[in-house]
Amino acid sequence: MADLDRYRVAGTGGYRSRKLTRIVDTLHFAPSHASRLVQAVDLVTFLFQRLEIPGTDPRAAAVNDQLWALVEPRRYHSHRWNPMAHPH
Repeated sequence: MADLDRYRVAGTGGYRSRKLTRIVDTLHFAPSHASRLVQAVDLVTFLFQRLEIPGTDPRAAAVNDQLWALVEPRRYHSHRWNPMAHPH
């Protein structure tokens, strides 16, 4: 928290220092039944994971592809953080 406060006020330091102005310092967890937006994010995340780890049923894969075709044009970017990955 102290580092985050310092980065907001004084910048990150280093060669290309910049102030962090768009960081939320508190996470809020909400049950998906309480918000349509949270439900939508849950569903898109679930679908994205299913595309990354395909099942064995070709019918399910076809439906997943059809669903993703509806979502993909609205996607800004995708990044999946893997905390176990080692930097190369």
